Amino acid sequence: MHFFSLLPALLMFVGVNAGVLEDHGYTLHKSDDGTCTITTDYYKEGNQPVNEFTVKKDSGIIVIRQALNDLETKHRDQMSLTKILEAVCSEYDLVLDSINSVVMDAYKNDDLTDALEYYRELYSVADNQYVTAYITPAMSKEWQRFTMFWLYANIRNMLPRSSVTEIRVIEKEESCLLTYFIA
Repeated sequence: MHFFSLLPALLMFVGVNAGVLEDHGYTLHKSDDGTCTITTDYYKEGNQPVNEFTVKKDSGIIVIRQALNDLETKHRDQMSLTKILEAVCSEYDLVLDSINSVVMDAYKNDDLTDALEYYRELYSVADNQYVTAYITPAMSKEWQRFTMFWLYANIRNMLPRSSVTEIRVIEKEESCLLTYFIA
């Protein structure tokens, strides 16, 4: 009987993270292909996913397909995207330090549009052409613009011991495919 009273503490020490999302009002729905969705009663669209990710454990890639946390009704147990990603990685047994890249097809918000316009002007990319670029820290002005996007801050918070070494930008009509390469 004494063993069962110690079980929660023992599970904590072996790294079991099950329930972190649920403890904060989120439900994780996993599929066999590494795709998962997160739902919450606090999302304004009801039972539609607030987040959708694909975790490719073997290659250390996280694909963010949807991150609509800013549309959640604010609540006491609300988790940041960083904390949600950490919990999802734990659920898939993906060690954070083994992540090689984070990919997101991001809608063009003001920060991203400004960065694209700056790049377009700097490199004489015509308005009717899409920007396709690899941005590195050595390109200080461009790097500064493309790291102002909110996803970069989330990656830095989630992986404080790692560095983003390159950002691949592929502009599309209404969005940009951003790949953050991590070392």
